[in-house]
Amino acid sequence: MKSWRWLVLSLLLILLIALAWRELSRDPGYVQIIWRGYSIESSLVIGVGLIVGAWLALKLLIGALLFPFRALSRRSRRVARRRLAEGVLAAHHGQHARAQRLLRKAASNEYVQTAALVTAVVAADACDDQAGAEALLTELDAHDPTEATLLRGRRWLAAGDAQATLSAVDGLPLPLLPAAMRLKIEALLDLGRAREAQGLVPELRRSKSLPEVVIVELEAKVASALLAVVDSRENLRTELANLPKSLRQRPEVVLAYARTAQRLGQAELADEAIEANLSRQWTEALVAIYGLAGSLPHTARLKRAEGWLAQHADSPALHVTLGRLCREDGLWGKAEAYLQSALQFDARADAWEELAATLAAQGEEPRARRALQNALRVQRGEAATPLPNRPRVAATAPQPVLESRSSMGVPMLSVDSSPEP
Repeated sequence: MKSWRWLVLSLLLILLIALAWRELSRDPGYVQIIWRGYSIESSLVIGVGLIVGAWLALKLLIGALLFPFRALSRRSRRVARRRLAEGVLAAHHGQHARAQRLLRKAASNEYVQTAALVTAVVAADACDDQAGAEALLTELDAHDPTEATLLRGRRWLAAGDAQATLSAVDGLPLPLLPAAMRLKIEALLDLGRAREAQGLVPELRRSKSLPEVVIVELEAKVASALLAVVDSRENLRTELANLPKSLRQRPEVVLAYARTAQRLGQAELADEAIEANLSRQWTEALVAIYGLAGSLPHTARLKRAEGWLAQHADSPALHVTLGRLCREDGLWGKAEAYLQSALQFDARADAWEELAATLAAQGEEPRARRALQNALRVQRGEAATPLPNRPRVAATAPQPVLESRSSMGVPMLSVDSSPEP
């Protein structure tokens, strides 16, 4: 397409030159320049040529005078770009102190100053250099306030101060950059204002600045937040029906719907949603909450969950769920077996908690305490310790009865076994 454009422009230029030559050949024109008693006479073609030549000569002279300065400027930009590239690579390799030094030097060149300062702030945060990060942000604020505000907003959001992030983004000029819109949506979600965040997602989609997969994930987060605050069964069904079908099938959205249904005492809605989603896509988080609430009998749930074992025998969450359902039905042996299997796949805290509840229900307090301690250890990232052995039940063996005989060798009854009168 570009070559065709140049071809058309070349043809037009040739046509214009031909037309001009035709007209000038008929009448070359007359140009006279009088200045301080001097007079210069020429044809139009020669006059235009002299003017163009003088302009080119002046441009060459100016270029020659500015060449040293331009050469120094190009060298400075080249060095700054090299330092920027080395600083980014050093930050990627975890050499954050070296990255900050290189990026600070690169920031001395205005050509790459913003990129160097932004990367330097990220490197300072990575090595927990708060003082250095604040100094860099102050310098960036003087050069590019918008980028400084976005960086501060991300840092505040990561620290849990979503209100400060929202206030900073609201102070930016309109229209908001896509990065600012995304930051505002995340801050609104953290503040529990999912309805406001929902109104910003279409605008972010129209900007076409983010990949579709990122937009869909953000929509799923907003939908999950909306479902999490529903306060009635009717509103829950309405909220779910208002979502697009593609969002209703997202695992995180189904998880939020199921948890809200369980909170509202509608366990049958939660189980239906989980079973329908698991038939399409296996998700550990959904299996983990299957059958958590409600007064429905566990027999049907247990049978359904055991049916999943054929295809998902290596799922830790499924074994924990089966252990919990068996415990609630009083099937202690099966509960322990499922939970021990879950622990073989993964040392999960919830598996140890369920095992502690199972052992406590059987009166095995020492082993239950150890299992609960292991749950706490796993949550802290420590290794679990083995459970103590199950106490043995002493068998009451019958005592042998010594046989007594008379002097003639005839067996005699003992005194205790003599008939009562």
